[in-house]
Amino acid sequence: KSFQRDYKVNIYTDGHNRRRTTDRTIPVTMTRRILQAVIPAVLLFAILSPISLLKNHAHRFLTALSETTDDGATKEPSHIELCRAIVSPNKEELVVEEDPKVCRDRHTPFASTVQVFVSTFLAEVSRKNDLGVSYKYHCRDRNRKLDEVTVQETLDLKNGGVLPESTNMNLENVRTICDYCINAYETENDSSPKCILFSKHRLSEDGKLSSQTSRRMVEESVGMEFLLPSIKRHLNEVAAKYDGTEDKVLSKMAVIYLQCEEEEHESCRTDNLEGFEDIIAKEVPNYVKAIDVIASVALDEKMSKRARDITHWTRKFFPRADNVKYKVAKSTAQLYGKLMKARYVVCSTGTSCILPAISSENFASIVKSSESAWVQKLPLGPSVNFIDNEFKNKDCLTVRGRSGQWVRDLSVAEKSQYKTPLDNLFGAAHREFKPTKKNPFLPSSTYVWEDKHFPQCEVQVISRRKFCKVMKKLGLKRIFFVGDSLSKQMAESLWKLLDYKTDPGHYKWSQTIQCAGELPDFELTYIRNNFLTEVNLGTNSVSLPWAGQYVNYPGKTLLIANVGPHVHDIGQFKKQSFQVFFDMIEQFKRPQDIVYFRTSVPGHPKCMDHDKPFKDYGEYMKAKEKMSEKERNYSWDNFVIYNEWVSQHLNELRKRNKGPNVEVLDIYHMGVLRPDGHRNEDDCLHYNLPGPIDWWNHFLFSQLLTKANMQ
Repeated sequence: KSFQRDYKVNIYTDGHNRRRTTDRTIPVTMTRRILQAVIPAVLLFAILSPISLLKNHAHRFLTALSETTDDGATKEPSHIELCRAIVSPNKEELVVEEDPKVCRDRHTPFASTVQVFVSTFLAEVSRKNDLGVSYKYHCRDRNRKLDEVTVQETLDLKNGGVLPESTNMNLENVRTICDYCINAYETENDSSPKCILFSKHRLSEDGKLSSQTSRRMVEESVGMEFLLPSIKRHLNEVAAKYDGTEDKVLSKMAVIYLQCEEEEHESCRTDNLEGFEDIIAKEVPNYVKAIDVIASVALDEKMSKRARDITHWTRKFFPRADNVKYKVAKSTAQLYGKLMKARYVVCSTGTSCILPAISSENFASIVKSSESAWVQKLPLGPSVNFIDNEFKNKDCLTVRGRSGQWVRDLSVAEKSQYKTPLDNLFGAAHREFKPTKKNPFLPSSTYVWEDKHFPQCEVQVISRRKFCKVMKKLGLKRIFFVGDSLSKQMAESLWKLLDYKTDPGHYKWSQTIQCAGELPDFELTYIRNNFLTEVNLGTNSVSLPWAGQYVNYPGKTLLIANVGPHVHDIGQFKKQSFQVFFDMIEQFKRPQDIVYFRTSVPGHPKCMDHDKPFKDYGEYMKAKEKMSEKERNYSWDNFVIYNEWVSQHLNELRKRNKGPNVEVLDIYHMGVLRPDGHRNEDDCLHYNLPGPIDWWNHFLFSQLLTKANMQ
């Protein structure tokens, strides 16, 4: 009698899937026999073991017993049990207890976490409608190591629940959703709780959800609309506790999560990470300072090796990142904390990333899959981006010039030579150069850029006809350079690369580029302005007004602007230069224009000691250590800070669809590898022409060519 208890026994009638229940008191024969055999051993163990250890083992033992029903059948998922009770309520109270395996499952963080939220949601709907059904989960009672704790074990859903008291959830709609879930479970063996969040229904004449045949099929995120605020709130509490950092947001950190395509599989599919380096390159910004490559604990040996190879590649592709680490996600609570705190998140195909991505205000990119299709229909905002698992032509705009090397190539260099030298100080080396058979051209003009990782995104050399074709295809009538003397050099370089023999002008000039045949001519303009502003210019300033000439031109314009070398702290750069320029562009209201902000390339210490490019970024960093006090006063160290701030600022505005469309023309990485070709030992900032600056224009042309090919 001590081992008798009340059971609800399922009774199915022929030809129907409805369940009704009846209360019977029956002896649990199997349970009694097991306990009669085990009790003596348990008593002996209690004498020999500490009480806490006894409780722990007893809990595990009873948990194991609870995972199957009386007849040995597998227990139904908690949301199905709750749905049955909501669809066909009984007068008797029903308590549905969560399967302990759901609590401790590290392989399926998405499915297990959703299971807990959904079942809590159904129980609260039942409570609000007095259906006598409740839900209990004992996840938080488990005593686990910090580096093994699961998301489910950290959730405190009793604290505020998942539905506000004011929520009025239509019971009939919930029953319709439950009907759909029960049917999917019984006919398709679909045990996923996603059906509660986002399911297919038929819409009846009165606008209510119906499981019966009616006018039209609709997809409704009924459950998700109510649950999303709660999911966000509770997961942010998890992130605050378990991410392992003190910072609110790791603003220059990226997390790359290599997950299983399907959580339920014991090991990941072998093609899940094929070509994933391409995804990382286009989705992780080049200004991040720390990158964690985190692998799912379910990765098999082959996939784990692939994940480590990806980490090694990432270290090479992001040389400015101070720390690139490889980790295995043993604790899904810590994983979710990292995914929600990192500013940028990139996830391979799968579902484990979805909940932290939609719960955070940071930027997440998840490779699309059939499993994530339902999430994509939610109003998630611009911070969550579901992407294709392929590299497209347009992605060259993001990765071009970021990883490569300079190689001497006389055949290509010949195409970039000027017809005549410039007649100013930047052309002095060219005028004085005496060609030989071994060195037919100025040495610094004989190197070409080769992309290591993306040869399909090569930097192509300019010709006047090709440039005219691109201008026509993009509908551009004018190119407008504004900036300091380095912008002047870039404008002069472009003029000479387009095969003109004269000098174009000095501080302010405009020339017509003549295009042959059916190709229309276009204007090339430069105006000197060191700060991009028109405030307090003064009568003797070399900075000239430029806004009026820019904004009053009727044709579509390509604007290339830069500020940096004349600014000596980040505060001045942000507020007094770049932000003023950005606000001006917004006020001009010329959305048809293409606007580039060019990054700044710092000078090179002891530049006359170098007669060839650096091999890689590490060599540049070593050389930078030799910077003199005089050179530090030029604020060359600040250039990379300016560049990264602008890149992050514009990148995040673009992701949030805010502000005017100002793009970054990022020639920094190519530029810092060129210590050769500077004017002289007293000027290690400016370059001789022809030389490295020509490749800034080749890079510009290649970006425009990609844009033209996208049309």
